Amino acid sequence: MKNIIYIMILLSFNMKAQINTETISADLGDDPIPINAVEQIPLPESCKDVAKKFQIDCLMGMINSHIKSNLIYPEDAKKIKAESRVITSFNIDEKGNIIKLEVFADNRELKKVFENEAKRIINLLPKFIPGMDKNKIVSVSIVIPIEFKLNENNINKSEIKYTNTYEEKPSFEEIDETPIPLSVVEQIPLFSSCEKIEKKEQFKCFEEEIKKHIDNNLKYPKEAKKENLERKVHVLFDIDKEGAIINLIVKPLKKDKFDTLFEEEAKRIINKLPKFIPGKQRNKPVVVRYVVSIIFKIKK
Repeated sequence: MKNIIYIMILLSFNMKAQINTETISADLGDDPIPINAVEQIPLPESCKDVAKKFQIDCLMGMINSHIKSNLIYPEDAKKIKAESRVITSFNIDEKGNIIKLEVFADNRELKKVFENEAKRIINLLPKFIPGMDKNKIVSVSIVIPIEFKLNENNINKSEIKYTNTYEEKPSFEEIDETPIPLSVVEQIPLFSSCEKIEKKEQFKCFEEEIKKHIDNNLKYPKEAKKENLERKVHVLFDIDKEGAIINLIVKPLKKDKFDTLFEEEAKRIINKLPKFIPGKQRNKPVVVRYVVSIIFKIKK
C-alpha cells in the first residue's frame, strides 16, 4: 500500500483558566505570542517577499510541503496499518529557532513511534525570520496537528490547497467540507456580541469572549485540586456552517490517571459555548477549525 498522509495545519492561541472567576489578562508579557495574534508572523526565507496579506498562506504552505517531503511513515506502524493524529506545539524564538517542542500522539499503542517521527520532522524545519510585535522581535507560539494516514482515497478531500504565486487568496471551493483554520478564513465565526463591531476588532472580540467563557465556566476537578495538580490541555474543535461546535478533540499534555478529569472538564466547557454566527469564505458559510490551550492552574 502506498503511504499517504494528510496534514492539516492549525493555528492557536494560549490562555490561562483559573479556579476563580477573575478576568484573565490578555497581556502575555514575556510569554510567546500566538501566531494568529502577532503583528508580524515568523517567516521562512521563501516567504519574505510575499505580500503581507498572503504571508500566512505562504508559511502554512511551506510547513505543509516540508512535512510531506520529509515524513517517513514509521515501519512499526505500517506493518499493522496503524494511524495517528499527533499534535505538535512549539515556539519560534527571537532568533528564528524552534524551541520548546512538545508532541502528543493519540495512538497509545505506538505513541512514541509517531511522536518521535513528528519531532524529527519539526526539528528539520529551517531557521525562520523572527516574528515582531509593537516593533519588537518576539517569540511566537504555534500548534500544528499532523495526521498520519494510510488511506489513499482521503488525500484529495482532506488536504488544504495553496496557490504557488500568492497572487490571490487560496480557493477552498474544492474542499468545501474541509475545515478552514480561523486565522485564514475571510470572515471568522462570531459571538453575537461581536457581530456589530469593526471587522479588524472581531478577532480580538472572539478571543476575549472565549477567555471570558472559560473563566466563568471552569470548575476545577475536585480530585485534581486535592492533589494540587495543574495541567495544560489542547482543545481542537470545528464550528460548522450552522455555527455549532462539532469534532471536539481534547488532549492533555501529560498522561496519568487524572487525564479523564481534565479532559471531561475541558469538553464540558467547550460544549457550553453558545451557537456562533458561522464563518464565511467567498461569502459562503464554511466549517472553521480552532485550537485553544487551556491551562488549569491553581491560584497560589
